[in-house]
Amino acid sequence: MPYYYALRATGHSFFPRVDDAGINYWQTNATEHGTLDLVINALNGLKTSFLHFVHQPDMRAGWLYYGGEHPLVLTWFVPLLLLGVGYAVWRWRSRGMLLLALWIMGTGVSIGFIKGPGTSIRFPVVHAAVALAMAVAVLYGVSLLLDRYSHRSRSVILGALITIVVVGQGAYFIGDHIPTYNRQLRELFGGCGGGTDATLRAAELPAHTRVYTISLGSQCNGFIENNLIWFMRDDIKVYIPWQRDDITDEFLETQVPRHVDVAFFLWPQDTEMRDRLYRHFRVDEPQTSPYPEPEPGITFLMYFIHAEPQTGPGYRFTRE
Repeated sequence: MPYYYALRATGHSFFPRVDDAGINYWQTNATEHGTLDLVINALNGLKTSFLHFVHQPDMRAGWLYYGGEHPLVLTWFVPLLLLGVGYAVWRWRSRGMLLLALWIMGTGVSIGFIKGPGTSIRFPVVHAAVALAMAVAVLYGVSLLLDRYSHRSRSVILGALITIVVVGQGAYFIGDHIPTYNRQLRELFGGCGGGTDATLRAAELPAHTRVYTISLGSQCNGFIENNLIWFMRDDIKVYIPWQRDDITDEFLETQVPRHVDVAFFLWPQDTEMRDRLYRHFRVDEPQTSPYPEPEPGITFLMYFIHAEPQTGPGYRFTRE
């Protein structure tokens, strides 16, 4: 409660993310567009929200949350979702069915009126309801369709269907979704997508290694990379310069520590930075990623530099 008292006293919103994606979003639309455009935007939002259940994959809006090439429910199992929701509406007087139908349809309507209605991050509130609707479809809807079969035959068919749903989703996630998501992230973020690969490799380096990730063109902000490395190792920090041009000869000579191991991750085509490293350090042969590339040439080469023996103040090794 003290937290909310402080927010009220300072005039801050209790739910800033909700305001940004909802109230402020529509206030901005109302200011910039006419009534007809607002109605069209609202209808498009509703369409996008409901299509994400059954047809439209995760929307790319500056970020990719769940990714993949399928909607919220795998395309093969969409009939089960529709059958479950249809059964809940048909039998709405039965215990729990009205709640289930309102849960799914109400969530779809609500998400349709907020910013980014096609992004999967909006939908966790309805995940349980979707699973329940599919279970209803299997236990009640399919049972009705198999009414003319014997009890034993129905049990066998339902057991096989449940097995297909459970095993199929797990196989899809591991065999198809994760590689697809990996590729999509790298396509979306360019050099930053390779930064995740570099960070995973950095987690296997010796203790206290200083890591530098340098990509061509625009740089990543390092937020994702450092949070990922902190999750796995608390002794390694990934340094990502804001501008590639910051890594000058003077920087390499004065700012890169010699008393610890150092790893530079460079793009294969960045021969200029590679030659710059060779001028200042004894560099091991470049190492490629042990992880499979979604596409050729979008992972970093790692140039590892062993710590130098401390022979005295001011000692520096140069290639030349």
